[in-house]
Amino acid sequence: MNDGLVTIQLTPEQRFLMESDSTEFLILVDEVSFWKNPARQITFSGKCFYVDYEESKIDASNDKHHAVYDLTENNVYSDED
Repeated sequence: MNDGLVTIQLTPEQRFLMESDSTEFLILVDEVSFWKNPARQITFSGKCFYVDYEESKIDASNDKHHAVYDLTENNVYSDED
C-alpha cells in the first residue's frame, strides 16, 4: 500500500545546509521526504549543528534532526503562460 510518502536520499554532492527558522540549528540535509496525504508536508532530515552566535561556536549533535514544513499550493501554471 502506498501511504503517500516519497523519500529521497541525497548523495554527498547533493547535501546542503539549512538554517532552522525557530531554533539556532543548522541541519546538513541528507534526506528529503514528501508526505502527500493527508499531511502535504516536506521534511528535511540530517546531522544537526547547534550555533552559539555569542560564543562564535558550532557544536554537532549526535542524533539526526528533522525540520518539517507544511505545503500549500499557491499557483499552477504552464511554461507557455
